[in-house]
Formats: sequence, structure tokens, C-alpha cells
Amino acid sequence: QEEQNKKLFQVKDTPVQSLLLHDATGRTFAFKCSDLEAKLCKPGDNSKWEMEQPSKLKADDANVNALLSALNNLNINETIDLKDETPEKRAALIKEYGLDPASLALPSAKRIDVQTPSGRTILHLGLNHPIGESIFGIASGADGKPDDSKIYLVPTFFKANFEHDLTYWRDKKLMTVAAHEIEGFKLSGAKAKLSGERKDGLWTLNNEVSGDIENIDNVLTAASYLSAKDFVSNSKTDAKAKSVLQGAKPVLTLTLQK
Repeated sequence: QEEQNKKLFQVKDTPVQSLLLHDATGRTFAFKCSDLEAKLCKPGDNSKWEMEQPSKLKADDANVNALLSALNNLNINETIDLKDETPEKRAALIKEYGLDPASLALPSAKRIDVQTPSGRTILHLGLNHPIGESIFGIASGADGKPDDSKIYLVPTFFKANFEHDLTYWRDKKLMTVAAHEIEGFKLSGAKAKLSGERKDGLWTLNNEVSGDIENIDNVLTAASYLSAKDFVSNSKTDAKAKSVLQGAKPVLTLTLQK
């Protein structure tokens, strides 16, 4: 019970419907759970997520699930109780912590917004504590109005969640097929032009020779897990994509058949 009292986000046994993260550069990343019907989207679940902002994209499920686990594991270092302070003193302290209304309205103000069936919790982060590894934080409920009677000291390491770009949060897998679903392939490159067909678990190459099962499966597994490092454009037909591809020559062509 004492450990639970240190947790601002009570998400251990509650599905999370949506997450919104606003970082210091003014970027907003919003995610929506795709597995609510299966009662997933709890910490530790292998849940699927969709990105709602800044673009509608499939999210990187592993990274969003890691963020959800970070919220579940977040323990508040200490709570500063301001309810007995005068309104003037309370306002002065909150401004000193970087959590006054003017600071929270800045484009660079960091916050994370968590929506569950039982309610909504928003954590706003302010300035670093001058002593110790903590950041001043203040929480809001469903109405979005900060509760200025409590100030939280949030562990500094938590702000690492606000330092990722769009590539980190979006799905980066290039293939939508699993290795075990592949029944045939064609490979065309500088060293080989060949085709393979799988029947009863065995591979035949170019319709005549037996394939090395281990080597072929290694290649196909690597292809099925292949992920992009970055994205030049979301459309291969726009001007930016065409300029990058201009003069490029195919090095390898791999065709997979389910």
C-alpha cells in the first residue's frame, strides 16, 4: 500500500485508452489503444497502438508499451504539501518551480496525459530541483486544472521519455509478413538470381535443387523483422522522395509470397 501511494498513475490493473505526450520542442505525440476489446493495454501486455498525432500512423508497439511500463513503475520521490500556505505564498512557490499557469501554457511545457476508463491524469513537469535527482511536477484531473495543493518530486530519469522523435514512436517494420507464412520468394542481386518454393517444410531452389533450410529461414526471418532507421518521406511519389531517389540504382530485390 505504501508503494502504491508513491504512484501517480494507477495503471497496473486498468487498461489505458490513450496516451498523450508533449515534449520541450512543442511536439505532441498521441497514442490510442487498439486492443481494448481484448482488455489489453495494461503494463506488461503485448498491446497494439495507433498514433493519432502528429500523424495517423501505426505506432511502434514495443516503445509505447515501454512508456506505459515506465508510467506504472514511476514512484514519486517526495510530495510537497502546499494546502496550508497562503494563496500568495502558494502562487510564488509554484512559479519558482516552473509550474505556474504561464509556464504550463508555454509550447515547451512538458506534460503526459493518461486516459483510462476510471479517469484521466495529467502530469506537468517543471524545473529541476536544485538539490537531488528530481523534477518539480504538478498533476491535473479530468478538468485539466492543476491541483496546486500538492507538488511532486519526479525522478529525473523519467524525462528521458520526452526526448524521442517521431521515428522512435512510429512503426518502423518494413514487412507485414511473418517468416513462417512465406511459401515462396524471388531474390535478385549482384551474386544471385534465384527463386525458392517451400513444400512440406522443405525448400526447392529454381525448381531443381534442394535449399539449405537453415540459411533460407535465416534470410527470411531477417527480412520479416527488417525495420527502417529513419523516414525521408511518407510518400514515395512526392518531390522530396523523388529527389533522394534520383540516380539511385537497385542493389537487391526480394519478393516474398505468402
